Amino acid sequence: MQRIQTDPAFANLKANMQEFAAASKLSKAIRTGFFETAMQFKDSLTIRILKSHTAQLNKRPKNATHF
Repeated sequence: MQRIQTDPAFANLKANMQEFAAASKLSKAIRTGFFETAMQFKDSLTIRILKSHTAQLNKRPKNATHF
């Protein structure tokens, strides 16, 4: 893991890992924030779709004003 963090050869892998981690954290925050409603979202398809959409949100430019 240390080599992935420091070796330039793993730059793409590191970026992908960070992107996935951010999408997962955002997805969990959304599910936690809407806990009552999220109880209906326990199926893996809904969670996968939510992670996909949050990954797209993370790819947007930071100064974007709309989706």
